[in-house]
Amino acid sequence: MPETPPVRSFTAGLARVSVYPNAAAMGAAAAESTCAIIRDAIAARGLARVMVATGNSQLDFIAALTRRTDVDWGRTEVFHMDEYAGIAADHPASFRLWLRNRVDLKVRPARMHYIEG
Repeated sequence: MPETPPVRSFTAGLARVSVYPNAAAMGAAAAESTCAIIRDAIAARGLARVMVATGNSQLDFIAALTRRTDVDWGRTEVFHMDEYAGIAADHPASFRLWLRNRVDLKVRPARMHYIEG
């Protein structure tokens, strides 16, 4: 169960929607759900593959996800979703840098697949 329960839940078509009081609570709930999926993949196949989105919209989710200790991160491969064309990996706006600092250096996945800009 998430640390902060949703303030409202409903179904829209086939999608289950949960509304949280703030971004941190939403990020924690999303991380909890994601970790369950990752653990199930590791149990079934010995490895989980995860694609990570970047940017400010992901800050609370990635922070909550990388604080989790109930995932064997050494049995995960992480894929970088997008990058600016022509940008250097060490440029402050680079998504590679964003991922390196917020995911790779925190959880040390078995493999990190970056897109070269």
